[in-house]
Amino acid sequence: MAKRCQLMLKEIYERAQSVGDKALVVDLGGRRKTSRKDFVRLVNSGAYYLKKKGIAAGDIVALELGRSMEHIAMRLACHCIGAVYVSVNPDYPEDRKKGLYLSCNPVFILKEDMLSGIELGEYPCQIDEELNDNDPGVIVFTSGTTGVPKGILHDRSIYFAVGCMPGTYGFDEGEKEYAAVADMMFNVSTGDMFAIFHHWTMHIIDDETRKDPAKLRKYFIEHSIQVTIILPSLFRIIMPVESMKYVLLVGEPTTFDLSEYSTEAINFYVSSEAGAISYGFAKREKGIGRNYPHGRIYLIDEDGKEIEKGDMTRSGEVCFTGLSVMIGYLGKEALAEERIETEDGEEFIVRTFHTKDIGRYNDDGTITVFGRMDSTVKVRGNRVNTTEVEYAIINIPGIKEAAVKSFEKKGENYLCAYYTSLDGEELEAGMITDSLRKSIPEYMVPAFFIHKKEFEKNVHGKIDREKLEAPERRQKEYVKPQGEIEAEVAEVIREVTGIKLVGAEDSLVSMGVSSLKAIGLQMEIEDTFSVNISAAEILQIDTVRGISAEIRKRAEDKEKGTAKTEQPAENLRKEYYPLTNLAWACFNAVRA
Repeated sequence: MAKRCQLMLKEIYERAQSVGDKALVVDLGGRRKTSRKDFVRLVNSGAYYLKKKGIAAGDIVALELGRSMEHIAMRLACHCIGAVYVSVNPDYPEDRKKGLYLSCNPVFILKEDMLSGIELGEYPCQIDEELNDNDPGVIVFTSGTTGVPKGILHDRSIYFAVGCMPGTYGFDEGEKEYAAVADMMFNVSTGDMFAIFHHWTMHIIDDETRKDPAKLRKYFIEHSIQVTIILPSLFRIIMPVESMKYVLLVGEPTTFDLSEYSTEAINFYVSSEAGAISYGFAKREKGIGRNYPHGRIYLIDEDGKEIEKGDMTRSGEVCFTGLSVMIGYLGKEALAEERIETEDGEEFIVRTFHTKDIGRYNDDGTITVFGRMDSTVKVRGNRVNTTEVEYAIINIPGIKEAAVKSFEKKGENYLCAYYTSLDGEELEAGMITDSLRKSIPEYMVPAFFIHKKEFEKNVHGKIDREKLEAPERRQKEYVKPQGEIEAEVAEVIREVTGIKLVGAEDSLVSMGVSSLKAIGLQMEIEDTFSVNISAAEILQIDTVRGISAEIRKRAEDKEKGTAKTEQPAENLRKEYYPLTNLAWACFNAVRA
C-alpha cells in the first residue's frame, strides 16, 4: 500500500534541519514565531510523549487545545505515530463536548494544562514506517440527524490530497505567508495543513482577530499575507489586501463579480465527508465542478446511471470518487453504506461518495451545484441540519414539540422555529435564544420563534411542514425613530440589510439580520459615528433605540477620555521569539 504521508512527514523533518531558523508557525496575534527546527522538535517530543502514555496506531486522541502552534504540532505528532486525532474547541459548551466524546470515544484527551507534562528533548524520529495511506488518520464532525453531531473518520490519504493543493492551483513555487482562519473543529482546518507541508509560514489567526473583519484585514496587511481559505462574503468585506495573491473560497456560493479584484480566487466544492471534492477558478469558469487531482466528480440520475458530461438538460446527484473520501461515520455503519461505495485499488482503497447534492453540467464541462437532497441547509455560509436545531429546542424546559424550517429572503437563508409548549403558553423568545446558545453554535440559532397551540399533522402523524408559513418580518407596531442619531442608525440598517421600514424598537434578530449583516453594520456605524460596536454587541442590543443610546454613551466616554482601552499584550500572553528554550517556553506560556 502507498506510504506517501510518511514521505511528506520526512520531508518536513529534513527541511527543518537545512532551514531551521525560518519561521514555520506564527501565533498569539503575531507575537510568537516558531522556527522550523523548534517546531519539528516539538512534534517529535509530542509523539514520544503520546507513546509513553500508551497511545498506539489507530488510537483516538482528542486535542482540546486552543488556536495555537501547539495544537498544530500535536496533530502532526499523532500523525507520526498513527494515532487518530480529533480537534475539539475548548470553548464549546460542556454538553456539546460530552456528546462529541461519546461519539468518538477517545482513549486520551489532551488539554492545554497538560502540555507542561511533555518533556522536550532530542528524541529520535518518531515516524512509524509501517503505516500506509489507508490507515485511519483524522476525525471531524458534522451535524447529525438525531441532534448529535456525526463523527466522520478519514484515512491518512486526506493529508496527501491536502499536500497536492498548491501544485494543483499553480501557486506552489516559493515560500509564502499563509493565514489559517477556519475553526479548528471543522474539516476546512485540515486544509490549512498544506502550509506546513509546503514549508510556508502559517499564521494561526487568534479568535478575537478572525471574528472581527477590520482587525483581520489589518493583520493581513501588516503581515503581508499572500494565501488564505475564507468565506466569499468575508472576502468581500476585507478586500482589497495588496499582498494577497490567492484566496481559496469555501462554505457558500460566490454571488458577486470578482473581476474587480487582482487576487486569484478559487471556488471550492467541499464536504466534511470528502474534503475538497472539486474546484473552479472564479474568473475563468462557470461552475466549481473541475476534477480534483486523484479524484473524479460526476453526476448520476435517479436510476444510478452516470449522466454524460455533455448533457446540460438533466440534473443529477453529485458523486465523487478518489482520495480524501471518508472511511465512514462513527457508529452509523448503515448510513455509511448508503453514502459510500468501496473497492480495492492497486495502491490504495478507492471510495465513491454520494453527496446528496443536486447539480448540472455547464457547457465548459464543469458542474454547478444548486441544491440539497436532504434536510441540510446553508445559513450564513454554514451547513445546518434543521433536525439538530429541533432537537436542541425540544430539550428546553417547557417545550413540547418543535419544527425548524428554512426560508429565503433576498438571496439569504434564515431559520424559523415553530414550537408548542407543555402549558400551552408562549415562551419568551429571549429565553429560548439564550438556552440554545448554550448547546449549539450562534449560526444555528433561528431568527424567529413562533408559538403554536398545536401542529397540523400529516397522514403519518408527523408535523406537516408544508403548512408552516414564512413569518412576518415585523412582529410589533412601528415606532418612528426619534432624533438625528436614531434616524441615521435606521438609515444605515436600511442600506446594509435592504429592510425598507425599520422602527426604533424593531428587533433586528426577529427581522432576520444575520451575523454577516451585523458585521456590515459594525463597519458602517464606525464610519458614520466614529465609534466601534462589535457585530455581537449589535445583535445583543438588537434595536435602533438601543444602538443609538450605546453610540451616544461611547461618544461621550471618548470625549471624557474614559473609553475602554485594549489590555496590554503582555497581560494576555507571554511573548517569546523564536522558541529556543522549548523546555520552558512552549508549555508554561500564559494562555488567555
